Amino acid sequence: MKILIVSVNAGGGHTAAMHSLLLSLQRFAPDVHVEYFISPKRFLEHMHRLACTKGASLYNAFYKATTHSTALRQAYFGVTYPSTRSFYSELAPLLGAYEAVISTHFMQTYALLKAKQRRGLATKIIAYVPDFDHSCIHVPCYAGLQVDAVIAQGPLLLSRLAQVYDLSPERMQRGGFLPRAPFTDVRTLSAAQARERGLRARNASVKAMWFKLEDRWTTLAHRWAMAEAFADFDAEVRRVIERHDPRH
Repeated sequence: MKILIVSVNAGGGHTAAMHSLLLSLQRFAPDVHVEYFISPKRFLEHMHRLACTKGASLYNAFYKATTHSTALRQAYFGVTYPSTRSFYSELAPLLGAYEAVISTHFMQTYALLKAKQRRGLATKIIAYVPDFDHSCIHVPCYAGLQVDAVIAQGPLLLSRLAQVYDLSPERMQRGGFLPRAPFTDVRTLSAAQARERGLRARNASVKAMWFKLEDRWTTLAHRWAMAEAFADFDAEVRRVIERHDPRH
């Protein structure tokens, strides 16, 4: 069986969930051939950062509203059509090569459902919701087509999906999380080791910032020297003109 896990950078949790799923399948289902795909698109990461830093209250209010409003969820995918179309263009060609595709972001899930419906494919689409958000926007539909299964960390979302989409219990699974080695390595450090690693990281950041400022200062100094040279040259040209101009 071939499975593809798709993800995108949009806050960090989605790609972490992808790696957790990958590790879980490799460890507990060795007969399954699993691959992954991380979208190179970066616009969601920028949008997420902007929403969380500049409009956190509006962002939270929107998510609460989509919890209860089907019309608002549909309107959202209408507004974000250019984004889902971008995901569709990169995911649709991949879909037919796998028996199941697991998506860790709802906009990719929507694009996968669209590709499945338009191409008439039998590929199973599974939505993975990597946080405890209970808004049904994380499990979209397209033209009446639902996902084949849902994996969610939040039990409240699973119970809500059973009501909204009439999903049977066998199509829903409570998800866990298997951290990667770099994550667990950090957690096993002693306080002194963690502090030392943090200081090294901070010093590296300060050093990189200093080099960047130094390069910028060198560039500015060079430009200033060039400006002074041109000013001297201009002044010399003016003196020559005045010396030879009969009007002076």
